[in-house]
Amino acid sequence: MPSFCGWSCAPVHKTNCSVAGWLGYLGYSRGLVFERGTVGPPNPGGVDTVRYQYPVEGIWLAASAAISGPKVGLAAYEPGEGLCLLLGASWLFPNNKQATETVNGAGGPGARTWSPTIQWYTLEAAVSRCSVQNFSLIGGFRYDSFSTKFADPVPVADFAASTSGDEAELNLTSYIPYVGAVTKWGAVEVGVIGFPWVPGAIEQRQTIGGSAVRYVTTWNYRNAYFLETLAEVGRQLGIVNLSAFATYTVLHAVGEFDFIRNPIAGASESAPNNFGLDRQNWIAGGKAMIGFNSPL
Repeated sequence: MPSFCGWSCAPVHKTNCSVAGWLGYLGYSRGLVFERGTVGPPNPGGVDTVRYQYPVEGIWLAASAAISGPKVGLAAYEPGEGLCLLLGASWLFPNNKQATETVNGAGGPGARTWSPTIQWYTLEAAVSRCSVQNFSLIGGFRYDSFSTKFADPVPVADFAASTSGDEAELNLTSYIPYVGAVTKWGAVEVGVIGFPWVPGAIEQRQTIGGSAVRYVTTWNYRNAYFLETLAEVGRQLGIVNLSAFATYTVLHAVGEFDFIRNPIAGASESAPNNFGLDRQNWIAGGKAMIGFNSPL
């Protein structure tokens, strides 16, 4: 979820600073899918694979500020223009919908639904520079924090271990570097950013059978990639720029971790597990940006 202000060669024509507010609706093409499975032989009497799938959508708000450096060329949007520094943040007000959990093990498949509570925010810093007319290169970093708490499970298929006291948490922290480019034709701006390697960490906590057994898993992404596209069309009205935008974002990660079973009484045990994470979302909405000259 980016803060796009400052992607073009300058924040606003003939100004060197800008602030912007973004309002949109975040939807999903696939929702978030998190799946883990036991590495090696099946786990006798236990669960071998678990798959969570749930929609991630809601009202998306963001704010950003940009400042451009001294111009090197003779005019704005000319090769040699100074760097543009961008800072931004975003927050999702989720429309929480039912999530599903599907398990498969020695006892056969089972499924249940959960009531999730989602929290998602990002912090971002980037720089861009115009290399040719109406074309900018961009590089940046995004801190992405996504967490979900699950409660009120309801079995929808054979799930003998499910109780009303079960609960779960899924926390994803991604440290996303990116590079990309953006170009502009008149009022239309399009761009793409991404990176083939994304560090990150995942934590899952789950209680099964009331308070009898607590599972805890923590590990890092082994392989991950990030891709995001942008399309925007706007109009300049004095120092204010109004525009409509749409984005599409993909984050995919895989890895391996130790699945730790912590009974209330008795020794803990662990087993290696693989995990896969896939999140695909789009945002559509509007932006208002104000440009001004810095007094400094």
